[in-house]
Amino acid sequence: INEVSTLFAGNPGAIVIQEGTINVRIGDETPPKDAELIQITLSDKGETVRIISFSGQKIDVSLGGKALAFDVFLDGENKIFLSGNDFVWTEGTQMAVDGMQIETILLKGV
Repeated sequence: INEVSTLFAGNPGAIVIQEGTINVRIGDETPPKDAELIQITLSDKGETVRIISFSGQKIDVSLGGKALAFDVFLDGENKIFLSGNDFVWTEGTQMAVDGMQIETILLKGV
């Protein structure tokens, strides 16, 4: 993310990997130097989107013909949660959102 910050005016919001294509999304704020990276994997009907971002970012993706928008958060205990217009997903749950499976990983020390 630090290298991407240098290339994109210091404001990378997310790196989105889908169908072999890598897209860098510009964020509203420069990430703190000590920001922990979060990997979010969304899967639906054999299609997968992998997102690398950090707490406080807004993410908009399309998967399986469905649009999904959410904010990414990391709490004080390093637990990841996602908050959308009609859902809150927390780390450790097996809940699917609109049929999409969600997995998250805190990428410490990357």
